[in-house]
Amino acid sequence: MTQTDETLKRFENDTKDHVLDVKLDDGVHRHMRWGRPGSSVYHVNVTTWPGHLCISGDMGCFVFARVHDMFTFHRRREGDKPGNVSLGYWAQKLQATDKPIGHEEFDEDYFAEWVDECVAAFIEAYAISGSDVDELREEIEHDILDRRHDGEHVACQALYDFRWANLFVFPEPCDWPSFKRPTHHFVWCCLAIEEVIDAYDSMEKE
Repeated sequence: MTQTDETLKRFENDTKDHVLDVKLDDGVHRHMRWGRPGSSVYHVNVTTWPGHLCISGDMGCFVFARVHDMFTFHRRREGDKPGNVSLGYWAQKLQATDKPIGHEEFDEDYFAEWVDECVAAFIEAYAISGSDVDELREEIEHDILDRRHDGEHVACQALYDFRWANLFVFPEPCDWPSFKRPTHHFVWCCLAIEEVIDAYDSMEKE
C-alpha cells in the first residue's frame, strides 16, 4: 500500500460526515468550509482569489498559485479516481507551506532501500565475498542505517562520511536522489481540495 493509499483510507474515515458550507461565492473570490456540522475536528476552509487557493484548518495551511481560477487547476479530471493527485506537480505550485509541518519529510524507508541497492552494487563491482560482506553490512547498519532515525541531515552526513577499506561505497552527493516524500498532512489537504471542489460542483448542478 502506497503512502497516498494509506492517507486516502484515513481521509475517507476522517471526512465521512463532512458537508460543504459556502460562505462566499463571487466569481473566483470564494470561501468554503468543509467539515462535520457542529464540530471543528478535521474541518478545512478553502479560500480562493485571483490566481491563488488557500486551504487551512485542522490539517495545516497551504497556499497554491498557478492560474486565474484555481478550481480549474485543482479540479479532478473526468475519470480520475480519488487519490489520483499529482502531488509533486501540485507541490511545485506552492507559495506557502504549513509552518510547523511543511509539505515534505525525510523518507527513512526509501533512504534504507537506496542504501541497500548501492551496497549490493558495490559488493558486485568489487567481487566482495564471505565474511567481508558481513563486515561491510554490519558497518553500514551501524554507521548509516541506524542514524536515519536521527533525521535527514544526520543520515546524509553519515552517508557522505562512510568509507570501507578506503573505498567510496556511495555516489557523490550530486548523484543522490531526493530522500523526501510528501507529509501526511499535505496529502490529506490535497485530497480535501478535490473533495471540496467536487462538492461545490455538485451543488452548482442541482
